Amino acid sequence: MQFTESIEQLKAANDSQLGTVVTEATYVLLAQDGTFSDLCIRRVVFDEPVAHSFVNFADLTETLVLGWAKEKLGQVEIDAMKNGMTAKAQEGWAATPVDVVPPWMNN
Repeated sequence: MQFTESIEQLKAANDSQLGTVVTEATYVLLAQDGTFSDLCIRRVVFDEPVAHSFVNFADLTETLVLGWAKEKLGQVEIDAMKNGMTAKAQEGWAATPVDVVPPWMNN
């Protein structure tokens, strides 16, 4: 099983002293193994920034924000996502899930 992590979206607010401050990120964990693929997506809400360690918005990199997201989620949560996707693959979930409209929204 191969896992790929990424940050797909950021939310930010304007702080009068610091400028653009990232408040949230969307963490995506992609699992792939042969014909099996699955995604785990987590919304990560960050704590208020500390001025002495603040990074200007223009200087952010995906690697940096990914590190923040992983630290906030914690290794236990990330391992749980990986274990869940691995279990799905081992149980024979060969089809890749697609988005569908819930039945209660079809009326």
